[in-house]
Amino acid sequence: MKAKDVSGKEIKIDDNVAFGHDNGSTLMVGKIYKVTQKKVWMHPIINGVLGDTTYCRDHDRVSKVD
Repeated sequence: MKAKDVSGKEIKIDDNVAFGHDNGSTLMVGKIYKVTQKKVWMHPIINGVLGDTTYCRDHDRVSKVD
């Protein structure tokens, strides 16, 4: 299965993506660990350290960070 971010770039496990909190207050960067047919699951990267909190967003609510 191929998932695409908001700009049409293919996203896959171990990619870094930018995403917003549900209330729109904060923009974060996370590393994808799971991709389903509709959702992307990631752990946040905070101060260069991979966190253990889990976030999930629709494919078109994340943006791949190169």
